[in-house]
Amino acid sequence: MDSHRLFLIAFYCMFALPVMAKDGNEPATCIAWKKIVSREVEMGVPKGDRDTIKRDGSNTLTKLLTDAIQAGTVTVYSNLDASHSTPISLYERSVITGSLSDTIVLTDPITRNELVKVIRREIDYRNIHKYRVQEEWAYDPAMGVTTVQILSIAPVRDIYASDGTLRGVQAMFWMKFRDAEPIIERYDRAHADNAFVKHIWNDYFATAPAVTNDGVWGTQVMRTVEMPADKEVELHHLKDNAVDNSLLDMLLAAKYSGRIATGAAYDHGLINMLAANNFRDSSFIVAHTTVILDPITSREEEKTILSLAVNRKDIPKKLQIVEHWSFDPFVGSTTIQMKAMAVSVKEESTIEPMFWMRFKDIRSMVADYDMYHQLNSFAASLHDSYFLSDTKPVVMQ
Repeated sequence: MDSHRLFLIAFYCMFALPVMAKDGNEPATCIAWKKIVSREVEMGVPKGDRDTIKRDGSNTLTKLLTDAIQAGTVTVYSNLDASHSTPISLYERSVITGSLSDTIVLTDPITRNELVKVIRREIDYRNIHKYRVQEEWAYDPAMGVTTVQILSIAPVRDIYASDGTLRGVQAMFWMKFRDAEPIIERYDRAHADNAFVKHIWNDYFATAPAVTNDGVWGTQVMRTVEMPADKEVELHHLKDNAVDNSLLDMLLAAKYSGRIATGAAYDHGLINMLAANNFRDSSFIVAHTTVILDPITSREEEKTILSLAVNRKDIPKKLQIVEHWSFDPFVGSTTIQMKAMAVSVKEESTIEPMFWMRFKDIRSMVADYDMYHQLNSFAASLHDSYFLSDTKPVVMQ
């Protein structure tokens, strides 16, 4: 998607954030960005099969898929038709399922008689151990929720030259996930140790989560979102440049003023959040007492001023966020709910959180910032952290 179009969508969504749902409790749903992505998942080899994929494919998911194609019970699309617009022909079905045969005429060198030989184009399933997965990602800034829906899958086979060298890989066909799901479920029941949906789920993370609940898999992860430098922020034409603040400044100001409750550490639920006025409990906040003169009563009064105990330049343009990921393998849908956000500080060679905030407490503040910073919004930075970073999220223990 074109970047300007992406941020234009985000801009219009920001104006929709204050709109409340009919029950008046939650903001209306709005999509800041939507993106179709494709990734490859390595299946490996089922245990108990002597670490080999059988040539006839009897222990593979691809064999079950091609059997369904040959039986005509599912619709498939060309490997070049990523939009799934036109189902393939019967002839193409025969090609990809290995049921097509070639007839050639040979001449006997002794008798000089012509012989007819039938050669079957069989699939070598040992060369198929990866799957291409097409997904639609969409982010709702009002709720801090990213949804991931699997649209289709494609088996990927290795292509070898006549001398045995690997020349590349090729997707065999595309099949919509809703059509493939009953077949995938049947395969996964027979190969629980090498389940397809387990590989899809584990491939999202740097370490494999193993949390399940009522058939829906869930885990909490921590990621870093890097915000743009202040000087590079492009403002909306109605925003007063003289009073503009970065998102980090807005969050720090909210902490100073007592408008949000914060926690010194994340406890998997932010249950033990500090009260909004307990700023002195943070090692990053110092209190200074000064004497001021009341201009009306002319009396001297003591006033406590809170300030950062660290240098402002040591606060990087990075926000640490905690997300709860839940995956429903039966519909191929993942929901990513943002739970908390932390302003970080540099400590020697590491970056540590200064304090944690519930996302539900600051989402209106984030929306206000994004409204005037469409080209450098938090929604855009979140998008980049998903798709422009090689670092996978770390599962929290």
